[in-house]
Amino acid sequence: MSTTAPATCRIAADRAAADGGLCKPAIPSRSPALAEGDSLAYLILTRREGEGPVRFELGATGRGPAGQDLADRLCKQIRAWDGDREARPTIKLYPAGTPDSKIGNGYIIDKPGCRVAISY
Repeated sequence: MSTTAPATCRIAADRAAADGGLCKPAIPSRSPALAEGDSLAYLILTRREGEGPVRFELGATGRGPAGQDLADRLCKQIRAWDGDREARPTIKLYPAGTPDSKIGNGYIIDKPGCRVAISY
């Protein structure tokens, strides 16, 4: 997700917040999230009802004015992961100042001494 959404971050929920229902991230210690301005969305697990083995569904919930939009973006990313679970990243390093046209497609992270290009 970090390669496709610059707003990517992680949130941590302490036991009291999770147990009290304040928030229920999929991974309480470091759940993937998107944050923009005063809005946040994070991954959640919802127990699916029905007979048979217990099953859970990965989804997202949002807070703030753009929370629903961020949650929708997270869900879109979940569907992309589900469609291609075997995708492997290609990571290439280029000297700082290398023009985008020489790097090609992918997500570019600029560092002081180099440019990191990540693509799938």
